[in-house]
Amino acid sequence: MTGFSREEEIGRNAEDFGLWSDQASHDLVMAPLLKIGDLHNLEMMLAMKGGAERLVRLNGTLIDVAGSQHVLMYLKDITR
Repeated sequence: MTGFSREEEIGRNAEDFGLWSDQASHDLVMAPLLKIGDLHNLEMMLAMKGGAERLVRLNGTLIDVAGSQHVLMYLKDITR
């Protein structure tokens, strides 16, 4: 959906790709994740590869991978 290949995405995070349009958008996503550990049905615009924007619904949770905290995020394109 983002336009990035699997190889481009492995080992990188959403900030590396510039998906968030600004710091406020990033903070809106991260605040509930850091406070309560999950995020449900947040709608926002994200920038895809090449600069196209899509309206998405975000759901996410914090997970532990070998002692390191990560965000597992599900995006649904609701642009239409």
